Amino acid sequence: LLKKASHLINRALEICPSSSSIQLLAASLNLATQHTKEALTNYKKALKLDESSIDSMNGLIHCQLLQGDIKDAALQLELLDELLPTIGVSAETVYLQALLLREQKGKEEEIMRLLDKAMDLHFKELKFNPDFLLQLVNAYFGLSKQPLLIVFDAKSSVSEENEILSLWPDEQRLLQRAERLLLQILEIAPGLQKANYLLACIHLRRGGLQGALKFSQAAVDVDPTCIDAHALHATIYLSQGNLRMAEQALEIGLSNNFDLRNHPLSNLVRAAVCLKDGETEKAIKVLNETIANPDAPGRSTEMSSKLIYSEFWITIYTELIYAYKKMDKMQDARKILAEARKAYANTLEMDRLAIIAADMDLAEGNLEAALAQLSAVASDRPAYILAKQRMADAYLNHRKEWKLYIACYAYVSN
Repeated sequence: LLKKASHLINRALEICPSSSSIQLLAASLNLATQHTKEALTNYKKALKLDESSIDSMNGLIHCQLLQGDIKDAALQLELLDELLPTIGVSAETVYLQALLLREQKGKEEEIMRLLDKAMDLHFKELKFNPDFLLQLVNAYFGLSKQPLLIVFDAKSSVSEENEILSLWPDEQRLLQRAERLLLQILEIAPGLQKANYLLACIHLRRGGLQGALKFSQAAVDVDPTCIDAHALHATIYLSQGNLRMAEQALEIGLSNNFDLRNHPLSNLVRAAVCLKDGETEKAIKVLNETIANPDAPGRSTEMSSKLIYSEFWITIYTELIYAYKKMDKMQDARKILAEARKAYANTLEMDRLAIIAADMDLAEGNLEAALAQLSAVASDRPAYILAKQRMADAYLNHRKEWKLYIACYAYVSN
């Protein structure tokens, strides 16, 4: 459909190159196909043809933000702000203000306030724009601090940890807003793949596996070639401890898109099967091969690429550490932990790695070192709840300190 639309728009531009509205259509199409540079050119032409076009100015600013041109975007938004008393505030302009503030490392409360305002303004209009609402959902997700834990080898405790992490107040607000938008989008456009995919992610984060399966299956049905949709579907089965269905989901995905073979989840499932069969050495080999694969998604040196797939890679690092620990190869386990900490320095994943390090310290009988690791998790991070839980268990099981055990939970509750 996009190819057909592109052909028609290009033909229209040949016939009438001086049409601002056609330039806007071309820009929208280029943005939809992730050709930001070309979209920016279209918006510039549209603005030159019609200097009063707010849509052109909004589009121009959006492209500048996507390209990381923060200085020019801020300048353009400043000019647009001066026109607001005359033209009125639009949802798109407020959304761009939120994006700019996020790029400028502004306060998250203010960013969320702007996103909420953009959402409210949009629903006051009669025109419903699913694509814009999806952009809002992505912006809400961008504020999320919750690291999704992937269940491995049928560990039900990890599902419980996901539910605990989703109880974080800010996380609840984000998930509620995103879910509200996605449900409204799917009422109008039930076949929108991205909306089904993101709604499945929300259910998975909350531990609602049946709902997650329903929407991930819908995402797969809409586009059977989408690697991420198949990977998510397999992840949910893995979260249920259903290795057979996880393998089957990946096989179906591979038959539709062979690039899925490089996805970290493929080898994660293989390793899970090995561990279930008691073949720990084979699982270690599979996980090491996965980490060594330079073509796997998220192995790029670019942090943005790493973070997109971080939940898979952190799970792989985690299971490799615990597999070495199971084989009593603590030196190898420490080496992998150090590698993971280097790869994810200055990210939220460091909190999860601190909890893993504490588990290793406890296994070696070093209680004080474990408590120091857990104490380092800041109180404004979602993993703080898990760290306090681990700390409470350490006080109870290693020191028999009932009062300190209770104090940990009382502190979190307060």
